[in-house]
Amino acid sequence: MKYKLIMVFILITLPFNIFGDSKKALFLYDMFDDESELYINMIRQSFDLINLPYDEVALEVGDVPDFSLYDRVFIYGKVMAFNLKSPIRDWLKTRPSLKGPDIYLLLTANRWFIDKYTRQISELTKENGGIVVDAVSSATKDLSDEEKRGLVSSLFSGFQ
Repeated sequence: MKYKLIMVFILITLPFNIFGDSKKALFLYDMFDDESELYINMIRQSFDLINLPYDEVALEVGDVPDFSLYDRVFIYGKVMAFNLKSPIRDWLKTRPSLKGPDIYLLLTANRWFIDKYTRQISELTKENGGIVVDAVSSATKDLSDEEKRGLVSSLFSGFQ
């Protein structure tokens, strides 16, 4: 009887992963500056709200850790000014293996570059073996802070 109870307990709790999940999320972004500060802080708050541990790397200054340590990767990329500069895109062009974790994209740019930028990042992600689970892109010139929060929230609604 004692063994049956232990077995039933294990079978019931197994889906809840009582032994803990060592994997966490990775948050990658171009750089921290005045233009990206609001988005980066909202993304950090979203991770905290859903109690999801994460590491973060600004690609302009840091190296990307081993992807096998993560089951979800959140990439925030933006086109900077009118020059289409993008550390995210430059990093993707180095052909890193993105196999394994689910990829979530949040991409922002002005209205002239957003379609091209979104297409480039999505294609490079797929070419490197990544599976884009969800992507949100927006031209941001006239968005209020509340509308920007909505973009982040829409992506995080499926991120748990």
